[in-house]
Amino acid sequence: MAASNLKHSRALRALGQALEALSGTESFELKQRGNEYVVRYQPRDPGSERSPSKEFLARLVEEIWGETPAPVLEHGLPRSMQELRYTPTDIERLDSEGRSRRGTPHAAQGAVSQMLRALGSYLEEKQARSFTISWLGPTISVRYRTNSATTTDSFDVSVVHDMALAMHSRRAEI
Repeated sequence: MAASNLKHSRALRALGQALEALSGTESFELKQRGNEYVVRYQPRDPGSERSPSKEFLARLVEEIWGETPAPVLEHGLPRSMQELRYTPTDIERLDSEGRSRRGTPHAAQGAVSQMLRALGSYLEEKQARSFTISWLGPTISVRYRTNSATTTDSFDVSVVHDMALAMHSRRAEI
């Protein structure tokens, strides 16, 4: 499947796996514009430990960009926030690597990737053309544009977690 044709749920799960490997944070902003995704996040504490699967994903993410991105300052974001841009080719590669890792003993089964997948499914149902997801602690705000309107919905993390569990249960029944 061409990267530009990936469904929101699939692309967001791949981005979630990259975020789990990179940041270990609960605060980030993810914007989709056309075929490109921009992620702003707070880097994880350098002293924290990573599992083998997160180490693998971190190396993959580093391979895509070549090196750790430089800090940015934009619209009041803290200097320590970092910005990453993902092209359709990057998303396809992350998705492919994630698929190959699922089901292995060290596969990352992170909550962020599964919740982003559920939000992607939600955005597909709403027929979103572009969107921004802001995840700040226990609150997730989703701003999206359809052909007719721009809407912002806010969710508690526990609600999105329940959406992800329900989505997983539906897939298990198939």
